[in-house]
Amino acid sequence: MRTRILYCIISLLLVGSAVEAQSPDTKEITRNELENKIAGYWLGQLTGDYFGFPFELLYIEDPVPVDVDKFYTQRNKGKLRINKDWRGNMDHQVRNRRGAPSDDDHDLEFLTLYAVDKYGLDITYEEIAPMLDKHVKRMVWVSTEHAVKAIRKGAMPPSTGAKENNPYWHDLMASISTEIWGSFYPGMTQEAADGAEWFGRISNDDYAIYLAKFYAAMYSAAFFESDHEELIRIGLKQVPKDNVLYQGICDVQRWSAENPDWRDTRKLIYDKYYSKDKPKDLSSIVDALPNGLMGIMALLYAEGDFKKTLSISTSAGLDSDNQPATLGGLIGVIGGADSLPEDYKMVFTDGAKSPFYDTYVNHTREGLPERTKISDIVSRIADIAEKAILANGAKKRIKPNGEAVYTIKTEF
Repeated sequence: MRTRILYCIISLLLVGSAVEAQSPDTKEITRNELENKIAGYWLGQLTGDYFGFPFELLYIEDPVPVDVDKFYTQRNKGKLRINKDWRGNMDHQVRNRRGAPSDDDHDLEFLTLYAVDKYGLDITYEEIAPMLDKHVKRMVWVSTEHAVKAIRKGAMPPSTGAKENNPYWHDLMASISTEIWGSFYPGMTQEAADGAEWFGRISNDDYAIYLAKFYAAMYSAAFFESDHEELIRIGLKQVPKDNVLYQGICDVQRWSAENPDWRDTRKLIYDKYYSKDKPKDLSSIVDALPNGLMGIMALLYAEGDFKKTLSISTSAGLDSDNQPATLGGLIGVIGGADSLPEDYKMVFTDGAKSPFYDTYVNHTREGLPERTKISDIVSRIADIAEKAILANGAKKRIKPNGEAVYTIKTEF
């Protein structure tokens, strides 16, 4: 408890320092390690997303009454409310499709991969806008839906996400669609955060953008840093001290140190930060502020444990698939795909040798391939990461066994 309180005080003192003032360090990572961590990100976010689906948007004022410790544990016991549509039957969805179905927690990252493959990491709004117009026609909501409609009318990002133009600027879309930038820039936290901000401003503004930068920086650092409290400190560098998200994160740090039960902290978050200045509708339920704070709460209480992280972030309620997806990917980066619990990453896949049949099934983004090997997605992200690594002054050498090793100038 004292450690967390002291940590929060230290964070308050450190966040104001400029990123440029940090002395650069160097760390090594092999190509195999890089790909394993990227695979952990992709598989972790898929698992987290599907883990939270049954409870999405159902538990608002109060959390799920039990800790959701395993998929569908309570479904047949009749104790929990779950969604009765396809979200409550993801095991069947995966098996019927022989792969992982796309969703807004990862399909915009799938699009981003294609966009960056085509135009490079210095992609512009003028280049991404036509791709959004072409590929994002359905299965998209709130701020992104509003932004794409504006693009079709001739508007150009970042005006499409600005407060004065987008009534949903405060939702989660920026933070659930930009984690990929942390994988594009392993160890390069500022570039990762800048990329997340660039894409995030297509649909969002203010604290929704800072949450995206916060997570992207943590993803980037997680390639080399495993301590969850240190990752939070790194992420906090991207949040202005006078922003409500910064205050909220410090509140959650303090409350989690003071309250052994996460449900007590959840109540404090809900009472103080649940959209009191907005109508109680979908736009409030998917607000980035309370949802993001509940995700940080889960990270603190679970202390890096994958199962506990998914359980708490799902049980916390609100838009309860988003935080498990983001945090599942983060924990996946820390330990790599090999570290993910077999009973979780294989729970949807009956008899297959690889999680999700090693297949991503795109059924939401028109014009992009329907079936893609997850291993190919991982390899393509790693190729882009190598370009970013070398462009930022890193060194590459080849081991006697032919494996590449990167010496990266890290920024944390």
